[in-house]
Amino acid sequence: MFKGEVRIYGSTYNEAIYASDGTTVIENPTDCEKQAVLDALALIDPDKTAAEGVRLTFVPDTNYDITYQTDADGQPVLDENGLQIIDSEPTPLYTYQGTASAIP
Repeated sequence: MFKGEVRIYGSTYNEAIYASDGTTVIENPTDCEKQAVLDALALIDPDKTAAEGVRLTFVPDTNYDITYQTDADGQPVLDENGLQIIDSEPTPLYTYQGTASAIP
């Protein structure tokens, strides 16, 4: 007999970013909103813009996304098997457990 589990996850948005203030969350931003944030970030620190550019900061969805450990440089931390170390797993909305057996 096989034991199994099905987990169902959900989110209130497809994508979320931080606004240029670094704290306000914009859910499901349009392309215009994304460009406005990039323009605002470029005005905040023009020296950084020339050297490395600016990027949008995406907001992880703790109810849907798995987050992984990273080092100080933002690179993934790997375990002894070369797999990324999970920092946190989302909480499923529903969990179904059951068993199944092959019909002889």
